Amino acid sequence: YIGVKAPITATVSAMAQVTKGDNKAGVAADDSNTWAVGLTYAFSKRTTAYAAYVLTDYKTASTADNNTYVVGIRHSF
Repeated sequence: YIGVKAPITATVSAMAQVTKGDNKAGVAADDSNTWAVGLTYAFSKRTTAYAAYVLTDYKTASTADNNTYVVGIRHSF
């Protein structure tokens, strides 16, 4: 797992992540690579909006890749 988050402006940050899933039990269908990229926007110190795209690439031909879009708002009380 490797991830990075970098500020672009005072309120906008970019993030990226790479994860390698390697099943040691010998089940090839569980082996995968996941890539994610996204942005966060800080409305205030406690409220942040985020959007991301996540791609999971399975290493077997019988398992379809996953494309996921994530959008949300996080508020800390």
